Amino acid sequence: MSDEDFSPEKISLNAFQQSPLTALEDNSTLLVCDDNKTPLFYCLSKEDYDALIERVMDAELATIVLERRQNKLDELNLD
Repeated sequence: MSDEDFSPEKISLNAFQQSPLTALEDNSTLLVCDDNKTPLFYCLSKEDYDALIERVMDAELATIVLERRQNKLDELNLD
């Protein structure tokens, strides 16, 4: 799931509350909005959720690696 590919179907909160299962069957990922079209929350498909979690985990791993590299540089004290 790239940022360019992620454009979920928008649905009003009222429509979602009336028939959430039907809405999710028709569209695997939804952006639920209020009456003013302000985004309230996402309902993600399993595939989109897995892709999002994978991206978060990759970012967390990259942060850990960068922190360790910085700590090693700090230990070397190359001033």
